[in-house]
Amino acid sequence: HAALLARLEQQAMTDPLTDIANRRAFEEEAAQMMARAQRSGSLVAVGIADIDRFKEVNDAHGHPVGDVVLREVARRMVHAARATDFVSRIGGEEFGLLFPDTGADAAMAVAERIRETICAEPVCVEEGLHLPTSISIGLATLVPGMALEEALASADCALYKAKNSGRNRVERS
Repeated sequence: HAALLARLEQQAMTDPLTDIANRRAFEEEAAQMMARAQRSGSLVAVGIADIDRFKEVNDAHGHPVGDVVLREVARRMVHAARATDFVSRIGGEEFGLLFPDTGADAAMAVAERIRETICAEPVCVEEGLHLPTSISIGLATLVPGMALEEALASADCALYKAKNSGRNRVERS
């Protein structure tokens, strides 16, 4: 009985396509990180990453190819992040990032490494088809007492700045 409940809980917190944490898990993790940061006085940085021109991939090659890109981007993001960071798929081609005990400059450095890892080589979606892939990332720092929604809104603004400045870049609010 306990094993079944644990499995259901895991499924409820995991994005089935990419096999990484989903939005619900992201929100719960953010709440826990924020509570710890509040107690210790440390900083938490939050990021929103978005695959550049993803709609064009789906339109030109179909959703199964888009799914391969999503899975590979998720894999590369998790690989490039630090062990303490939290990477999740929060919807569509958007990913949520949480950087505990991390100020703005350090978050920028980790986000840059993640961005570089994504665009370093094209995604092999099928034999002979390699798609250049990049992401844009918006960052914000959670200050004590700030609501997650507020930090996400700031990160979202930074993401739009990254998109409007040519994509494949990291911006911070």
